[in-house]
Amino acid sequence: PGESVEIRQGKVLIFNEQYPKGFVLDESAYLSSAVLTQDMARMEIGPDQYFAMGDNRMFSYDSRAFGPIGKDKIVGRVLLRAWPIGRFSMY
Repeated sequence: PGESVEIRQGKVLIFNEQYPKGFVLDESAYLSSAVLTQDMARMEIGPDQYFAMGDNRMFSYDSRAFGPIGKDKIVGRVLLRAWPIGRFSMY
């Protein structure tokens, strides 16, 4: 909430009070560097809003398409990763 998100040259940048010029989000723990992410103009995230983005970047229907989601729309959190099977894990 209260930040801005932009995708430039395939990298996700986050802008906030601490980083007004932005910083690149480190996604290496959960996303291969081979994954392509289409550029997106800066999007403002309001109070009690969140930016959600899928890991299947070229085909995910997420905040890049429908905008930020309200906190009241979030009903749970990830507890387990089932796919790909070789990377099965519990959170």
